[in-house]
Amino acid sequence: MSLTALLAIPALAVEKPNLTGSWRLNPSKSDSHAAKVTGTTWVIDQKESALHVSEISQRADGKEVKTDFDCTTDGKECEFKLDGQAAKISFWFNGTVLVEMESRGSNRETIVEKKMRLSGDGKSMSVEYVPVAGGGQAGKMVFEKQ
Repeated sequence: MSLTALLAIPALAVEKPNLTGSWRLNPSKSDSHAAKVTGTTWVIDQKESALHVSEISQRADGKEVKTDFDCTTDGKECEFKLDGQAAKISFWFNGTVLVEMESRGSNRETIVEKKMRLSGDGKSMSVEYVPVAGGGQAGKMVFEKQ
């Protein structure tokens, strides 16, 4: 067996994490600059290469915003409405990290990349986000499994 073949075997063995569950934002462990949101819960149903995500965010003014969408994890874009705006989202795995690319607006005025990492014990998930276009600040959110 060649050295190249031996090095490729561990890369194939990387298991994608299953993010299925109800996840609640822990603001005390997060470095989020989104002051207009006081609470967020994600409910993720992950099957094979498909995701169903329901998000409920509580805003500082007391308004609850719900978002619900289905998408695949093969990098294909999915369309949905976010706060009444046209939005597109795509997901793919980079090793054990689930990467999300979200764009908002009809001309993609806002683009944000998120990287989701499950903790070793599966009880928390860190989400690093970086604005790619449209301004804003990078940050990190920590969700705990409910």
